[in-house]
Amino acid sequence: MAERSGFRPLPLQHGEDFILIDEIRDFETPPAAFDALWHQHPAAYPKIRMMGKTIPTPRWQQAYLQDYAFAGEVSRAAPMPPGLECYLEWLRLHVDRRLNGLLLNWYDGRHRHYIGRHRDKTAGLVAGSPIATVSLGEERTLRMRPHHGKGYIDFRLQHHSVVVIPYHINRDYYHEVPPSTHEGRRISVTARVFETNGPGESTARRRQGLRFA
Repeated sequence: MAERSGFRPLPLQHGEDFILIDEIRDFETPPAAFDALWHQHPAAYPKIRMMGKTIPTPRWQQAYLQDYAFAGEVSRAAPMPPGLECYLEWLRLHVDRRLNGLLLNWYDGRHRHYIGRHRDKTAGLVAGSPIATVSLGEERTLRMRPHHGKGYIDFRLQHHSVVVIPYHINRDYYHEVPPSTHEGRRISVTARVFETNGPGESTARRRQGLRFA
């Protein structure tokens, strides 16, 4: 990632850093644009496999441009809707020009939406590539826990905060977004660098034996 004055390293428990920029300053997300993006969420919660059981996720989720395989399931990619291009282009410019797939999570505080402790799956991702997330809407907590060790560190994510988690930090730390005590709405826009196998086809899709319809 190119050195930029807005990015600053934040220390974790064992001396490693991950990188945060306080907020995107190049453009705004007006309430109408946020509402339009909010209403893009799927009607149903996706299903994942945990401890041998298939359960719904406690949030809405959708992949765009590239499939994303995790928790025993695959989020099948949809075409990128209007309103997302600006975030992907900003992340490509400021973080990594290779970013080529998005995963959105919609969190509704009224429903106590959250994402539990996890490390992002790296199957189908380019080795060494970062994970970059733009946080929109309600302020929420990002909690980082060491994979081997105890305790955690909390960071507050505000509207337009950007978090960059390097490949090795994702390997060594869990991250989570606990339930909110408020009733606000949050959207996370996460970009990754997927290996590709021909136009629009990701390694995740190939490994799952999926084909285009």
